[in-house]
Amino acid sequence: VALFEQAIEALEVLGRTPAATPGMPPSLPRTDGLPTVSPKVVIGADNRVQVTNTTVAPFYNIGRIGIGCTGTLIGPKHVLTAGHCVSNGAGSFYSSLNFTVAQNGSYQPWGTTSWSRVMTTAEYHNGANTNYDYALIVLSAPPHGGYAAWGTYGGGTHTITGYPGDKPFGTMWRHSGTVNTSGSFRLCYTIDTAGGNSGSGIYDSGYVVRGVHTTGSSTQNCGTRITATVQNTVQNWISANP
Repeated sequence: VALFEQAIEALEVLGRTPAATPGMPPSLPRTDGLPTVSPKVVIGADNRVQVTNTTVAPFYNIGRIGIGCTGTLIGPKHVLTAGHCVSNGAGSFYSSLNFTVAQNGSYQPWGTTSWSRVMTTAEYHNGANTNYDYALIVLSAPPHGGYAAWGTYGGGTHTITGYPGDKPFGTMWRHSGTVNTSGSFRLCYTIDTAGGNSGSGIYDSGYVVRGVHTTGSSTQNCGTRITATVQNTVQNWISANP
């Protein structure tokens, strides 16, 4: 009951495919080419490494979202990503949210899975508040039956893996480095990224996702930290959409 009340209070804006439930916010096609986000940058030398075998752990749970972002399967049909990958921050959802897990260039080992529902926070959806920049896409079916572990941040070296837009289309790249907290909501690091990495999981050496990559500058890149509050909110979304 407490978790349900927290979900109602904190939360929660939901979108569906065009056959939406009456009263739910519409799922709208983007009109500006890509989500409006701060740049995610390569800091200094480009130290990213291409993933050439995407069908082994942890890469088989990472995929490309149709709009040009990255997401991670954290449930059978549940893709964790950034809020700005699903919403324009002004009350409208994007619709190009189909998910191609483990894509490797033109190779799509499990094909592309359509989406059925999307959730983000009211704070991001209605006000583009970057402290609440995370989202969950619910797919129409499990792509392959597996999914990644996820939980609250605990420190140390982490890796960001995804689909940067400055590399050949559909190719997966990774880079690792030290990740530190920044205030109550963020993780920051000098791990190299680019546009297209938005929504990538920030995962530790045990392949547990601890955050979601979202923004960057010339000196550091940052993401949403999985706190107990974020964990509870996302778990409520998953429980309501098994």
